[in-house]
Amino acid sequence: MNKLIQQLTLSLALAVLAVQANAQGHYHSFKVSTYIIQGTVQSMMSGRTDPAETWSNLTRNLKVDKVYIEVMRNHTLVDEAGLEKLKKFFQDQGVEVCGGLAYSISEANGYQGFDYADPDNREFARKAVELAARHFDEVLLDDYYFFDRKTELDIQAKEIEPGPSIAWTPCAT
Repeated sequence: MNKLIQQLTLSLALAVLAVQANAQGHYHSFKVSTYIIQGTVQSMMSGRTDPAETWSNLTRNLKVDKVYIEVMRNHTLVDEAGLEKLKKFFQDQGVEVCGGLAYSISEANGYQGFDYADPDNREFARKAVELAARHFDEVLLDDYYFFDRKTELDIQAKEIEPGPSIAWTPCAT
């Protein structure tokens, strides 16, 4: 009976230590994540940027626990063919790999986000989410989710919304 209690105690202690080690990552009080934007992802997949060299430079003085691979930005999807290979590269480095999305149309002239009243924008967003979901169990939505314009599509969508009518407030110009 004593031996059984000792074995159970040892097993429980090892399980607790394993959970604590997993929760802490490389550092005691936090985990380190990095986010690789779509253009860099595409560059790594095409061979213009060497993932191994980039990883070596990044981790020379910093231990990374998680990498987010962005699959869409500026209304551009990454080439899906190379995505699993790049994902495997980072997994082989011992880090958790997740997806990322940035709902932007263009950053060239300031920020232009998706118009969610526009059916074409919604369809493209759906395709981007499906692409990310095919490859990742976790997907981070970058902070480009907001929309700060009032288009004809927005006005039409507001007019057909059920519920109380709420007037548009004048926009500062």
